[in-house]
Amino acid sequence: MELIPPVWTYGPRNETERREEEAISPVWGSAPSPPGVKVYPEPSTDIGNTYPDPNDSNTNWGPCAADRPYIFNSSVIVQSRGIGSGFVRQFTSDWQLGTFFQARSGSPLTPSTTGNLSLTGLGNQRPLLVGDPTLDDPTFDRWFNTAAFAPNTPGLWGSTPKGILRGSAFWNVDMALSRNVGIGGGKHVELRLESFNVFNHVVPGDPNTTLGNANFGKVTSTAGDPRIMQFATKFVF
Repeated sequence: MELIPPVWTYGPRNETERREEEAISPVWGSAPSPPGVKVYPEPSTDIGNTYPDPNDSNTNWGPCAADRPYIFNSSVIVQSRGIGSGFVRQFTSDWQLGTFFQARSGSPLTPSTTGNLSLTGLGNQRPLLVGDPTLDDPTFDRWFNTAAFAPNTPGLWGSTPKGILRGSAFWNVDMALSRNVGIGGGKHVELRLESFNVFNHVVPGDPNTTLGNANFGKVTSTAGDPRIMQFATKFVF
């Protein structure tokens, strides 16, 4: 029987809601946690009890797959009161603009090797760490310093720690503009324009982390969708 070591997670969560004269309603929340939410095996459906070195469980000590040191979400709704008088005031009043901003740290990544260099037959084998994998200016073609990793020699366990790399951070802004237009008799038409990923921001996907793969260290995909816009009308009667 194998005893599974415990899991440690920590980090505060903050949320604030404020209303100003019913015209502006911002809500924002953040969940920063000190880097290093640690875990031995993953506490989820993909739990695994194999370690890079089966004789030393500390070789799997590192950030869990869901670890995000910083998470921030913010939503703001602005209601227009209108300007001027007459038709101008009627046209510029009762518009509602909603914005939603979200940002979070990248996911932890652990390099692995192809084949069975340790001669054990176990999966998830790791390379040797021989340098600093961090780059000041990562790109799609070179997300981390690939020269920092080397194949472990036959019969030797790799020394790369769990979660030593980080994928790209994520941020996105969605917006919606809407207005209810009364047409009498308790009926109204709702006009709505929505835009997802307003700034068409490109978020790199996770890089390839398999030493020996032709794309090792390269990002070959993107995360999230490009800008999407949609217009809708609704008649309420």
